[in-house]
Parts: sequence; C-alpha cells; structure tokens
Amino acid sequence: MRKLISMLLVLCMLATMDILPAFAEAGTFTGVGNGKAGEGSIEVAVTVDDQGVITAVEVTKDVDSEDGTGMSNLAVSTVPGAIVENNSLAVDTASGATLTSNGILEAVEAALTAAGLDAAAYKTAAAPAVETEKEAAEETVDVLVIGAGIAGLSAALSAKENGANVVIIDKMPIPGGTTNVAGGILVCVNSDLYKNCRLESDSLEAVTEYWKAHMSVSGVDSGYPDYDRLQGVLADTGATVDWLVANGIEFSAEPYAGSVTYPMALANGGGAGLINMLVAAAAAREIPLVLECRGTALVTDDAGAVVGAVAETADKVITYHAKSVILTTGGISQNEELVAKYSPKLHRAGLVPTSAVSHTGDGFLMALEVGAGTFDVFATPLFGTTFDPALAGVADTSALSIYAQLGVNANGDRFANEAASAGWDVMDYTASDMIQDGNAPFWYIFDSANEAVLPALEAGAEAGIVAKGETVEELALNMHVYTANLKAAFEKYGAAVAAGEDTEFGKPAAFLAPIEKAPFYAVKVFPTTFGSAGGVTTTEDGRVTRQDGTVIPGLYAAGEMSNRYYYNENYILAASLGIYSTMGRRAGAAAAQDAAAK
Repeated sequence: MRKLISMLLVLCMLATMDILPAFAEAGTFTGVGNGKAGEGSIEVAVTVDDQGVITAVEVTKDVDSEDGTGMSNLAVSTVPGAIVENNSLAVDTASGATLTSNGILEAVEAALTAAGLDAAAYKTAAAPAVETEKEAAEETVDVLVIGAGIAGLSAALSAKENGANVVIIDKMPIPGGTTNVAGGILVCVNSDLYKNCRLESDSLEAVTEYWKAHMSVSGVDSGYPDYDRLQGVLADTGATVDWLVANGIEFSAEPYAGSVTYPMALANGGGAGLINMLVAAAAAREIPLVLECRGTALVTDDAGAVVGAVAETADKVITYHAKSVILTTGGISQNEELVAKYSPKLHRAGLVPTSAVSHTGDGFLMALEVGAGTFDVFATPLFGTTFDPALAGVADTSALSIYAQLGVNANGDRFANEAASAGWDVMDYTASDMIQDGNAPFWYIFDSANEAVLPALEAGAEAGIVAKGETVEELALNMHVYTANLKAAFEKYGAAVAAGEDTEFGKPAAFLAPIEKAPFYAVKVFPTTFGSAGGVTTTEDGRVTRQDGTVIPGLYAAGEMSNRYYYNENYILAASLGIYSTMGRRAGAAAAQDAAAK
C-alpha cells in the first residue's frame, strides 16, 4: 500500500511539473530576438534566481530605436518590467511598438532556454495579484498638470515661469505620450529661429490657405476648423518655438525640408528627443514629475470650482489640493467605446489607433463629471493606413504597398484612387477615403507577378489572414464580398490600366499596374490615427467651459483634450505638436495667474 501511495505521489508531481519552470542555476543569460529592424535587432540580458524566478530583464541592444522615430521606446521601457512583475512571457505588447515588443519577448524566451529552463512554462499568465488597501496621502500645489506629453510639459514650464508651484503626474512609466512616436516637427509661423532663412510660405496667410485646402479633402463640412481661433494659435506658434529654444529645446538650424508648404522646426532627436529635452527642462526648474500616477477624479468645492484631483499609484491614493488643474491626458483614440460613441463614422471604418496606449479618455471623462462642455461629434486626425496588424505577426510586410494595387470595400466595389496617399503631406488621403466610404473592411488585391511580396502573402494565406483565390470568383468567395461587384472592379481597373488613364478616380498612370497573374491575394487595410479631434470646450487660453460657455473655475485643458477647433476630418501632417505646445503654454500661464489671484 505504501509503495502504491508513493507511486501515486510521484505521478502527481510529474503531472504538475509541465506547468512549472524547470529550475536551473541562478545567473544572467542572454537572448536574441527579431524586432522591427529585422533579424537579431533585439538582445536582452535576463537574470533568474535558483527557483527559476525572473528577477531582471535588460534590453542590451535595440536596433529598432535607430530609425529615429522613438517608437521602440515604449516597448523597451514597459515590456521588460511587465515580464519581471508577472514572472511570465504572457504580457501585453506596447501599443504602437508591437514588433519591438515581440522581439523582446522572443529574446527573453531564448535567454530562458539558454538558462536550461522550460520557456514554454513562462507563457502562462500569472495569477492576478491580491489587492491590498492603498495608503491615503495628500499634497498641496498651486498647479497640478495631469498628463506629461508635449502639451502637459509645455503647460508645466509655462506655469512655473509664471510663478506657480507645479507638479506633473502621468499614468505611464515613461512621459511623452504620442509625442514619443511622432516626428518631433512643429509648425512655427514667423519664428525668430528662422528669421535668416525664412521660407516664402512662412506667413499666417500662406499656412491658412494650405490648411483650408487640406481640410476640404474629405468633402465634408463639419463646421470646423474655427478659422479665427486657428489663426490665433497659428500666429503664436513661432513665438512658442522661440520660447522652447529659450527653455533649452534644440531644433534644426534650418526649416524642416520635408515640405515647403509651411514653416516647420524639427526637434533634435525627433519626438522622443523633444520629450527628453522637455523633461530635462522641467527637472532643471525643479518641477516634480510623478510617473505611474493616474488621475482618477477631479475635486470640486460647493460652488463647482475645481480645487484639486485624486490620483492613484501602485500603493497610494493621493489627493492633490490644487488651485488650478490642467488636463493634458490626450484623446480617446485608444478607448473603443468612446470612439464608437463620439466618432461613429470612424468606428465603422475599422480605425486602428497608432497613438499612445494611454489615450483612453481619462481626462475627458473626468472633465465631463464636473460639467465640462464637449462637441457633438469628434473627428480623428488620420495618419495613414496599415495592413492588417495580424499579418505583421506572421510575416515581414515591408515589401507590401497599396499604391499599385486594386482597392475595394466590403461590397467588392473600388472606392478610391489607391495612390492618393503617395506623398509626404497627403499620406492621410486614402484613410480619408475609407472613412467617407464607410464600408469596412477594405481590401487591397495583389497578383503573383511581384515575387518580392509572395512570401508575406503566402504566409498570411496559410494563417487565414490573407484571402487567396485562383480565380476572381474564388477570391471573392474567400473575401466574403459580392462576386459580381469584384469582377466588375477587376474589369474596370484592367481597362484603366490598358488605357493608361483612370477616368473613374484619377489614379496616376505611373501607379496603374496590371493585376492579372493568378493566384490572387487580398489583404485587409485599415485607416490609422495618431489621436482624436474633440475633447472639451475651452477659451482660447485653455480655461474649460460648460456647455453654456461659462468657465469652470480652476480647470484648464490643452492638446488633444480640446482640439476640435482646428480640424475638419483630416490631419495636417507635422502641425499638431506646434499647436499643442502653444495651447499648453497659454493654459499654463492662465492657470498660474489664476492661482496667484486666489
């Protein structure tokens, strides 16, 4: 009997061993992964103890960051910590940096294998932590800034400059928000920075005319922009750039050469470099920056004035008593429920946000709770298009392009000029066409003539991500579109290619390539966005107003928290950062002045 019991115990132990890591000698081990920049672009050093617990993950090589966009930063700063915190590879990837995130996970898996551990055992999600009661804390400050992107950091610097005691909080582990993945280019009308090399287009009139032309692309008249208000902020952008220079921010010696349509200043190091310099400027002025601290509610007095905010960290609930609160938490683009409610047209088009994962509408919802006014319908500053993100998970999509393909909507109808976005300052045009058509999903069709794209298409087809057909009829069946419509689209497109002229949508002849060689492939393409255009109503200096136009004392907003005034249903490339910094500078000054008067 004892022998039987012993055998059963051994069997039970063996049965459970496959869900636990196999222990190995403690130490630090290296691993290599494939990130956005390709094979071997990510390397890590992983430290484990003698119980197989991951105690540290350090990214020792990140070629992805060398593209200058800063898009890998969020993955590098969040994914390793999440792995250690959960002792697991089953962690979320960083929004906007999926390829880098996956490269880190792959490299950590390789390091665990090198340590003699069963890496598969780490792919089970950790059990949720037991919540403990958080410590209550209180702080008093003149101006509290919630959100540390370009608008928030500008607001904080401005408030400090105007004599206020300032604290900035942000729910993320790194500051910057979407600015981290932006180009770091600011519109700057009549700045002193470029007084000796001024462009012909460096005038308020020229920039406004370009703005009007671009805002008309959608064919929709939403009642916005408010051109009086837009001109007011544009006229101040040059002064903002000069002010940033005075605060230690470094820009290119000459106007950015990406376009001569309007004057632009390129921050050294792009968007991530801009944030790093702003954070350094705040630190130099002894402005505390509290990260991983999420604002949850505004505090009001009996008269409805905002007198502070409640925020939470991992172990504290902090009540900030503040004379002024500035909301700079970004927009709503990462909150699907809010997008569906305030931007239904965009939601129907299958919008894919490429904004920071933090843009979930926190500040917007807090402001609504205290009576802030808002806009009936938000727009979304469209950035461009992206192939189905699932395809990037199984193949290298870098060889794919939509310009020379045939694009159709969910009905199988061709809906636009596929090459409309072939240009630096028109990259949002195809996304705009998708939004206005509204019949998602949108498909772009390839044939087998271009061998460079076949590996990705075949991999996608095998994974069930790409539709494939030996005939147009079979392709339509696998796309779930109307066969008659797709056949008609093929025929009309083929006729345009043969004639060298697209009379239906005006696609340039240079992009009219035949799609004739079977098998055919169809890939879903989605419109993308860097943010949202909406938020709460404000005065020109950032004071938040109620729906009736009266000011809510003590509350201010800047950046995407109040940007509907400047956009129709299109984005102006490389213009938002200059506007948002200007908005932050104005709100910071107003908040500090009002605080001093209390």
